Amino acid sequence: MHAELTFPVHPGPLTLFYPQWIPGEHGPTGPVDNLAGLVFSASGQTLP
Repeated sequence: MHAELTFPVHPGPLTLFYPQWIPGEHGPTGPVDNLAGLVFSASGQTLP
């Protein structure tokens, strides 16, 4: 599965959360291990 998301944000600290309760799961066991290749960019430049 592949997804590309755009979040309009302002300069400064940003906190992102990953949900633990995923539809189809029978408890708060969100598979965060399946998250790979997360890349952040700003103005066309990849952020470290």
